[in-house]
Amino acid sequence: TRRSSDLATAEINAYLAATPQQTRPRGRVQIFADSRVQATEAGFRGIVAEQAESATAAKSIIGGGKRTGKNKVKKRFAGTVANDAYRCTVQLCNKALSFDVRGFFQSNMQVLEETLGLVCDGLQGEHLLDLYSGVGTFSAFLAERFKTLTLVEHNRDALVFAVQNVAQAQASPIARAESYGVSGANWVLHHAEDSIKQYGAFDAAIVDPPRSGMEREVCAWLCRKHIPTLRSLSCDPATQARDVAE
Repeated sequence: TRRSSDLATAEINAYLAATPQQTRPRGRVQIFADSRVQATEAGFRGIVAEQAESATAAKSIIGGGKRTGKNKVKKRFAGTVANDAYRCTVQLCNKALSFDVRGFFQSNMQVLEETLGLVCDGLQGEHLLDLYSGVGTFSAFLAERFKTLTLVEHNRDALVFAVQNVAQAQASPIARAESYGVSGANWVLHHAEDSIKQYGAFDAAIVDPPRSGMEREVCAWLCRKHIPTLRSLSCDPATQARDVAE
């Protein structure tokens, strides 16, 4: 059995060693720290966040969505909140990516940098599909290689950062980023064909689903569309094997 100090980054271990238990935040606490994180004023290269947050501390930054038909909602965004106090920015392969420390971001920076090269290598064209895009980690590195990027991510808080990350990654306004704050299944059912009609067929697609794998509708749609280049990434070999078999 390995100790937690053997697994955590040096920055997290330093924070734990320098911060007595009684002075740490109460309840569930999330820490993201690494040498690639932009340092705070105190010099700590990380962000510490409490899970609980008062409503007054949050700031609404996106709204929208419309109701179509009886009791049916087709949303691109249904509203989200963000708090800059929990914004964490990391430097990856000479690009800055930001995310909310309370959400998900790959914590193994070395593996992520290697993965970026493998996933993005050779991709270019007119229209890119980034399914389960998260905070736009891959799209940020492809924004200057495609005319239009379509990002699909059900976590609307993450999608806010994705739009910002893609815009910041471009040396000039090159790519158009279309973002859909819905599940992959809902995007396939309600938005996919409209996206193709408006911006043309997809030249490439990146699929990076959660451990549960692709939604059934997404996998079936990808099989039908025969997108020339499909890069599929997963953190669960079992669901990856299931989806790739399809």
